[in-house]
Amino acid sequence: IQILHMKRRDMEGETITVGDRTVQLGSSLARDQHGKTYAVQDEQLMAVKIFDNDDRRELVRKTEAMVGNPPNKIATTQGVTLSIQWPHEIVEDTETGTKFGCAIPIPDTGSKKDVLQHAVQNLNWNRSTPNERYEIALNLANIVSAIHQQGHAIGDFNHRHVLIGEHSITVRN
Repeated sequence: IQILHMKRRDMEGETITVGDRTVQLGSSLARDQHGKTYAVQDEQLMAVKIFDNDDRRELVRKTEAMVGNPPNKIATTQGVTLSIQWPHEIVEDTETGTKFGCAIPIPDTGSKKDVLQHAVQNLNWNRSTPNERYEIALNLANIVSAIHQQGHAIGDFNHRHVLIGEHSITVRN
């Protein structure tokens, strides 16, 4: 793989090394301003984000800090499971030592909705109680607090990155 010169290239089907194992990239799941995220074949709970060349050095540096200092586990509050989608390994070209992405867990999205959908569909002012609205706000604040307590900031915090289920809230980064 010519990782050093890759820019916005589709890597579906490519074989790469994640930690101490070799995995094959599946279909593209998403693209953002920094790179592309791929499913990993035969691993339903993991994805790989490949950074674009433009920002790669800086993104690897930031991601290494995240991998080395993850947020503490967040306790379940009032029967609601709180979770953070956090990178857990750096992806590296074993031949050149070039770091070019990260492995991230895929949250179980099941029947979850992003926070805007949830607010529109479930938190209608006339159909929800203040306690329902406060509970979501408190649980979201607990997730943000856990990230900040480890010295991290959330750079792109928007409704698409907060998933709410019947008994869960997940923040994706």
